[in-house]
Amino acid sequence: MKYLLLILLLAAFFSHAQASDQAQANNNQAQAGDLSVHRFHEAGEGSVNTWIIEGADGLVLIDAQRTKSAGDALAKKVMALQKPLRAILVTHPHPDHIGGLPRVLAAFPKTPVYSSQGAKQEMLSDSLGVFAFAKRVNGDAFPESLAPITHITKNGDRLAFGDIRIEVRELGAGESIDMTVFLLESNNAIFVGDILDNNMVGYLLEQRTGKWIAQINLLVNAHSPSLTAFPGHGASAPLQTLASLQKKWFGDLYSLIKQALSEGELNDAKIDKIATAFAQKHPNQLVVAPIPDLMKLNIKAVADEITREKQSAH
Repeated sequence: MKYLLLILLLAAFFSHAQASDQAQANNNQAQAGDLSVHRFHEAGEGSVNTWIIEGADGLVLIDAQRTKSAGDALAKKVMALQKPLRAILVTHPHPDHIGGLPRVLAAFPKTPVYSSQGAKQEMLSDSLGVFAFAKRVNGDAFPESLAPITHITKNGDRLAFGDIRIEVRELGAGESIDMTVFLLESNNAIFVGDILDNNMVGYLLEQRTGKWIAQINLLVNAHSPSLTAFPGHGASAPLQTLASLQKKWFGDLYSLIKQALSEGELNDAKIDKIATAFAQKHPNQLVVAPIPDLMKLNIKAVADEITREKQSAH
């Protein structure tokens, strides 16, 4: 039953809301040392970022949107910058970060695409069924097949694309089955994928929040707090700021759920109460995916995770 629920939720997660179908570029851009970093994203709920790193003589993309139409719009943005596209780097194998890849590559053929071995393997095997499901749900909006990964990254790799120099940090399973972050140390910037969001309701349904929180702590402990973090969803901000907010977000949610579990099994009334209390602590947050009642579904997922961990400890 749990896996059936996950499949149904994935349908909503990877479907493309018509209200945000038109991909657009944010007019703001961040300066990262001598490099410019442009944010390209879809408007409204379910917004997902592609970060465009602009160097003196070329561009690098971090992730590549959800749908074919978003990929086309992203390609137009890249063309408008009038510099060659040197590479595309994939943070993790979720459809909303790579569904637009084939259309970007159609506009920029032979562009190398980099990911971890784990991300590549998931894209090939689809062990969680998310890509097949995204294709069924989105129909023609989702590509017939995924773009191939041409280069495998390993932890500690240093990639150079002209004056754009990136260090690879492999973090493994957390929010996704595999997660990679990319560091521009000389420019005081780090691209954190979905490890950190900025003022949004995250996607917790894969039930790895313990590992996810450990990754946040690792990021903070291993890097300067003065780094600017560029998340998969939401605007960029100082790493320490986003990490603190994300940990408080998890802490508030865990506290409410554990209190409810201590009083007995969760029911709809308790879940509603938790969702209301949480919204009061974290008001006006958009969701990272257009899933109805995502917060309530997150509560159920985290409660299952807490219960499972408690049982395994005995």
